[in-house]
Amino acid sequence: MRRKKHKHTRRAVKFYKIHHGFREPYKVVLDSSFVHGLLQANLKEVTDLTAGLLGGQVRLFTTKCVMHEIKALGREYKDTYLACKKLQLYKCGHDDAVESATDCLKSLVGVDNAGHFFVGTQDKQLRTAIGKVPAGASMFISVNGLHLEQPSTRQEKVVHQAAEQQQGLQPSDLKARVLKDVVDAKRHAQPDINTSIYRHNKAKGPNPMALKKKKRKVQQPTVAQDAEASEPKQKKARKRRKSSQPVDND
Repeated sequence: MRRKKHKHTRRAVKFYKIHHGFREPYKVVLDSSFVHGLLQANLKEVTDLTAGLLGGQVRLFTTKCVMHEIKALGREYKDTYLACKKLQLYKCGHDDAVESATDCLKSLVGVDNAGHFFVGTQDKQLRTAIGKVPAGASMFISVNGLHLEQPSTRQEKVVHQAAEQQQGLQPSDLKARVLKDVVDAKRHAQPDINTSIYRHNKAKGPNPMALKKKKRKVQQPTVAQDAEASEPKQKKARKRRKSSQPVDND
């Protein structure tokens, strides 16, 4: 399970680096729910954990709007507030009119995430909104540790369309390519039985082993026959015939 998680994380980071130009040190903006989740899970080394997740050096930030929201939550979130004070304060541009942390982070990401931010939040609605941005990236916490949100289907579709436009393909060419892919998929799904995969090699000539004459098997003598052969044969007694002529008595 852990190996599979690392594989998906490396693939997602590679996606953001290749297609959207993310570079080290990665900029990570955390909100109050993420920092509070770290404390609840007893994950204190947030810099090392985040760097290990993204596979590179990181810089952790928060905003003035996030700090204002934590302070308004009361004394129960005092530890969360103190933990956020250790982070660098990123200028979100809301100095005059403080907004909610959610709106602040949405505006920070914008329509294309030009700042290349990874947003750490436990707010699922915020992560969904960030996933609709072509270069939006977010992370969250679970019982198994930190996780990087995988690129959404919409983000992958935008990248695919941009790659097609760079190749200079017209819509008719794209349609032809899609039809060709469908035909090829069906062909691979139902292979022709006349292909070389299903052909059997025919014999080019008679098998020379089949032309050899069969050798007669010499029957081996049994144990009884060996014992009989080893015993000496008894000579038959010769019987003499009595003569029929009378004997003269002188």
